[in-house]
Amino acid sequence: MHRSKVIIVDDEKGMLHSCQRLLRKEPFETLLTSSSEEALQWLAQPGVSVLLTDLKMPFMSGIDLIEKAKKISADIVCLILSGEADMHMALEAINRGTVYRFLTKPCHDEEFRLAIRQAVARHKDILKHKKTENSLRESEHRLKTILDAIDAGVVILDEKDQRIIDANPAAVRIMGGDRNQIIGAHHNQFVFHRENGRLPPIEPDHLPPPSEQVILTPEGQPMSILERLRPIILDGHHYILETFIDITERKLMEQLLEDSRKRYQDLVETVGDWIWEINPQGVFTFSNPQVASLLGYDLAALLDKTPFDFMIPAEAKRAKTLMQKCMTDGKPIPTFEAIFLHKNGRQVLLEISGVPFMSKNGVLLGCRGTSRDITDARQAKEKLRATELLLAEEHERRRIANHLHDRICQYLVGATMKLASLQEAGKTDPKTIRLREVSSLIEQGTRDIRLMISQLHPLEPNHSNLKTSIERLRKKMQSLFGLKINVRHEKLPETMDSQTVTVLFQCVRELLMNIAKHAKVREASVSIGQNNGFLQICVEDNGTGFDPAHLTQPPGTAGGYGLPSLPSRLKPLGGSFSIRSKPGRGTKATLAVPWPAKKHPANHEN
Repeated sequence: MHRSKVIIVDDEKGMLHSCQRLLRKEPFETLLTSSSEEALQWLAQPGVSVLLTDLKMPFMSGIDLIEKAKKISADIVCLILSGEADMHMALEAINRGTVYRFLTKPCHDEEFRLAIRQAVARHKDILKHKKTENSLRESEHRLKTILDAIDAGVVILDEKDQRIIDANPAAVRIMGGDRNQIIGAHHNQFVFHRENGRLPPIEPDHLPPPSEQVILTPEGQPMSILERLRPIILDGHHYILETFIDITERKLMEQLLEDSRKRYQDLVETVGDWIWEINPQGVFTFSNPQVASLLGYDLAALLDKTPFDFMIPAEAKRAKTLMQKCMTDGKPIPTFEAIFLHKNGRQVLLEISGVPFMSKNGVLLGCRGTSRDITDARQAKEKLRATELLLAEEHERRRIANHLHDRICQYLVGATMKLASLQEAGKTDPKTIRLREVSSLIEQGTRDIRLMISQLHPLEPNHSNLKTSIERLRKKMQSLFGLKINVRHEKLPETMDSQTVTVLFQCVRELLMNIAKHAKVREASVSIGQNNGFLQICVEDNGTGFDPAHLTQPPGTAGGYGLPSLPSRLKPLGGSFSIRSKPGRGTKATLAVPWPAKKHPANHEN
């Protein structure tokens, strides 16, 4: 900041020396000269605040010097130093406002110093006032610019009669009138036509809080606004500042957002999947109501719980490790399956997927995901796979049987015929007896192969009627092996699920073939009934029996493949297989599959 400077102009050298002596300790810089031209040049220096000049100067009077100085620096404070004789001229300059003060020669030292100090202070006050005025003008300009630019309506009302003193362009636009018509009019003439009438009178001591209102535009369209009323003081007068903003679009967006939220809520609450949210510790923070239908628990039961609390222990550890790793890495959880326990104790297979979510700063907030019950889908998939395996098995059986019949049997029959012709030609040949033995062995082999063909490619089941299929099997077994089979069954529907009929037919056929080959009996029984929603088929004989422990070994290791394979055939149907037997005490095998049919009176068929 520049130091204040005082210019003193006098044609008397002694006077200049006296001024220098009197002002040498003052906190401002003193510039002394006897030349008016030099003084005018100094005025261009920064910090010049005071000009003290003698009234009578050669070449230029003090008054002329002051007038030229004012043109160069309008804010400079000027003083005149002269004798009593020039008092009239000095007073005239003071009255014109160009001179701050008149000092007479000779001037008392202390009076002189005080006058200069006051002049310097006066200059500072002028600069400060000017700066304040400039700031005020700038503030007013900025405020006007802002008010003209903003979309909010701003109205200044007279506190007493509530007439409009001023209004910004936004207010004029919303009111829908001409600015010249608005200024001076009562605010209710333009602001606002409410649904319930005009604005009530405004009480300055009891101004209402900000409120949402609905007004009518000049075109008659409703407009939502947010209105505020505040008391203000301008130039010592009391006014009311009324501001209002158009929130029609915001209200529309709020309604759209509410509609979207409602749609999302309806979707979340009605979708079949279980939608959930957990925090970084895995604790539930949200769940839709579907958890009740999936696991039997209400939403309150999930508080302070994690998904792993509802899984079987073997699944919980694996699932927890996978989900926590994905959340830590910020990666989506790949779809995986886990077994949950329903509230009633049954197992439920769920397909789970999810994605972690973060804050704006990248901080992990938790994970959102969905779970879907795929228990039925998995069972259907396993059932389909079992069906495909059965079809593949039947196809392979048929292929092998056809190969044995078309190739091997034909060779053996041809060999038998040739041996017979040889025997006929050489009845007296000693080798004939040996040929008969070979022929007998070939015939036995042919019978065994035909039996094998019958086992591999027996008659086809009626895939929709269990009763018909069992009856055909009964006749076939009696024809092939002389095995009499007594069939007892309840009245069954004419049609059943084709896969169920096929599997049951194959299992019964396997059991009857086992009796024919190993039981050493001429009679067996098959009974078909229903028990607690299950269709049961019991196959019994009074033959040699065996130790059922052999069935626990893998198929083929105990000498057979048929019986050990029956449980795996029935499992995809949700069925089961049990057998009771002891050596020498016969055998009873039971097949069971779900079947929701009503019980009917039993009848008998032999």
